[in-house]
Amino acid sequence: MKPKFSALSLLLLFICALSASAVMPKFDMPRVQEPKIPKRTMSITDFGAVPDGKTLNTEAIAKGIAALAEKGGGRLIIPPGLWLTGPIGLKSHVELHLEEGALVQFSSDYSLYPPFSWT
Repeated sequence: MKPKFSALSLLLLFICALSASAVMPKFDMPRVQEPKIPKRTMSITDFGAVPDGKTLNTEAIAKGIAALAEKGGGRLIIPPGLWLTGPIGLKSHVELHLEEGALVQFSSDYSLYPPFSWT
């Protein structure tokens, strides 16, 4: 059985929505500054990554991110293929760029992911 809405209930809903938007305060949001990524590029294959969907590439990706971060940043390329990995920790001014045909598959082995702590 479908619920029926009368014209009166729809009108009431419309009026409530209008009055709610009228009391919402208006404010200016500061524009978020986009990071400047240097034009430097490296590939995860430079660090031993293998696109077979079986090899765990977590260490190779981490090494690539660390190498770019040490040089001030850049773009870490993930070429076409199936790349198995555990957790990925990004760093400032490093862009992770997947080329067309690249798929990053996160491992289902939960022991690879440390428990998160707010402390």
